Amino acid sequence: MEEDGPVRTVFRTAPVATRHSTVQLECVLWAATPRLDLNVRLDNWSNAMGVANRLAFPVRTQPGQRNVTLSVPFGSVRVGIDENNDDHQPAAKHGAWEYVPGTSVPKFERGWAQRPREVADWVHAEGAEAGLLISSSVGVWDWQDASHRYGPNQTVLSPELLLHTNSNMGPFLEESGNHSFAFSLFATPAGAGWRHAWQRAVEVNIAQVAVRAPERPSMRTPATASTGTEVAKTNASLANAAPLAPAASFLETGHEALWVSAVKREQSPRNGTRGVIVRLFDNQGANSTASLRLLSAPSVRAYRTNLIELEAQPLPSAAQLAVPAWGIETLLLEPLDSPSKGHQGVKTTTLHGNQSGQVSAAGDNGRDTTAAVVAAGGGIAPCAGCVAVFWPGLNGSKCYRIPSIIRSHARTLLAFSEARLDGCGDQGRHDLIVRRSLDSGLTWGPVLTVAVGRVPCPGCPAAISNPNPVVVELPDGSSALLLAYDTMNNPTTSQHGSDMQLWSFDDGLTWERAANLSFPQNNGGLIGPAIGLQAASGVLYFSYISVHDDHPHHLLWSSDFGETWHASEPVHGIGECAIAFLVSRADGRILMNCRTETHARAQLVWSADGVPLGNVTYPDGLVDANCQGSILNSGGTLYISNAADAHARAHMTVKSSSDQGATWSQGLEVHSGPSAYSQLVSLGDDRLGLLFEAGTSSPYETISFVAFG
Repeated sequence: MEEDGPVRTVFRTAPVATRHSTVQLECVLWAATPRLDLNVRLDNWSNAMGVANRLAFPVRTQPGQRNVTLSVPFGSVRVGIDENNDDHQPAAKHGAWEYVPGTSVPKFERGWAQRPREVADWVHAEGAEAGLLISSSVGVWDWQDASHRYGPNQTVLSPELLLHTNSNMGPFLEESGNHSFAFSLFATPAGAGWRHAWQRAVEVNIAQVAVRAPERPSMRTPATASTGTEVAKTNASLANAAPLAPAASFLETGHEALWVSAVKREQSPRNGTRGVIVRLFDNQGANSTASLRLLSAPSVRAYRTNLIELEAQPLPSAAQLAVPAWGIETLLLEPLDSPSKGHQGVKTTTLHGNQSGQVSAAGDNGRDTTAAVVAAGGGIAPCAGCVAVFWPGLNGSKCYRIPSIIRSHARTLLAFSEARLDGCGDQGRHDLIVRRSLDSGLTWGPVLTVAVGRVPCPGCPAAISNPNPVVVELPDGSSALLLAYDTMNNPTTSQHGSDMQLWSFDDGLTWERAANLSFPQNNGGLIGPAIGLQAASGVLYFSYISVHDDHPHHLLWSSDFGETWHASEPVHGIGECAIAFLVSRADGRILMNCRTETHARAQLVWSADGVPLGNVTYPDGLVDANCQGSILNSGGTLYISNAADAHARAHMTVKSSSDQGATWSQGLEVHSGPSAYSQLVSLGDDRLGLLFEAGTSSPYETISFVAFG
């Protein structure tokens, strides 16, 4: 006995070593409910072919009666009454597989493929005085006629725990290691039937858990927490803990009667990579049509398969499924091939900086192929070694523009963009979206909506714009992501939106705490587009264009983690600017690199407290198409990316500087064709990444990613 109290009593056996596993049983008796839990551990399973581990539940039935009912793929089956015919087991025998029409149990078409031994969520047995319902995590049950061994009318129900065989049942649980199984037994009234308790059984098997985002402490260290104002702010932030967003899910059934009963690994991979099995069932006993939507498309392929995972029919990302009453559907989700598979000849570009600040490119073992790489999901990148991240038609958007990218403390790449729903114009309906990569840009997850565009003023478009992300180290040592953006593109003094900020505390899966950037000059100007910065002191920075006069430029900063913001004095004659630390985060000085109408890049150095240090300069060799570009400090070396052409948005080029931007290298041409906006990112392993607009006939055919080794 392990535990004995007013709520429950727990018995646990000592581990027993067998030839193929170590067995341990636990029995839990509940005091206030007619329920018994049985837990089974099988450790060090050998996975030997032909070996099976089973339990046995003997059930004595009355002569001429078969009052044992199982949950099976097509509803419920009464032992000895509702099974289908099997030539190997004559119908007259107690163990016959014969379907006999009945009125109390759902009935579907007959056939050999409907053997009731495949999957059971629960088993119910009923006698003259009481009934018993067994709810189980075990998917495979069998039953045997044991009359020859234990006397007449004896049935043994046998859940199969571990089995390695390629019989008609398929290869179930062919994984070595440690396994555990759970059973719950409920007493039911005599004559009540299986419907009396099956709902309780399902509830045990499929725990309904309400998920909420964890409570977040106030980002601002409350220096005056006793004043009440700070306490109120902290309490309000805790009360705003958001529920799990749809963006954090991957499957939508669209029908309340269709429940997800299991999510597990595929047992026998069809294509060398294990997929994910999702099992769904109808819980209301009525034929229905469910609208299935795979939220993670196009990162995975979906197949409709059977319970033993031996067949698969492709499904589109959105499909209508006809589900019979009490029916079970099994889906197979397979990850799409990595773009690196099947493209081993793609050029690997290496970026080298030398003492003169020049940049050169070297191929992988001298090989160079111009074959475009097909990105996961269907977009075609226009350049060698590139992966398309956004393209027209993805998630129903007609165009994607204004890329930005950061690498989080969790080493996740987050690629942001405007989803321009109606077309590539600046003034249509826009949303801000993000895709995440966990493998340094080889593959990308589903499109997640960060913010939805809304009309900010009468007669104004819902043209939310300019995602500007930054990784933020918080006072408690944790990290978060901050995104600054504008609620309307191309604002004027009479028609404009607001400058806003959003936070993510789960690595970009969900976003919360939308708020205005609080500074007096906030008149709905344009932030960036670029990435933000955080100095070693904790101060946050963005670049900003005002709507006044000739659209002067400012440096924005916040010393209290976004609670309040300050704007520098205006600087005239420059356009969209990107920012990077001139030397380091500790030094704090900032280099601003900007587009101009003179087709040359402009630069300006700022102090850490927002004061210009000198005049605007125009370094030699920084040719520009009057287009946004990016700047990055990686390991003390500065890099810029831009469309390095004085006449057209083309020739995406990366250049480097080892003398704090005084001189720049000749550079590496990443893509000679049409290209426009871009953003550099450090990959943390002496490599850089570039997210940029690129195409073959227009810069806006894709937003693609490329890494430099």
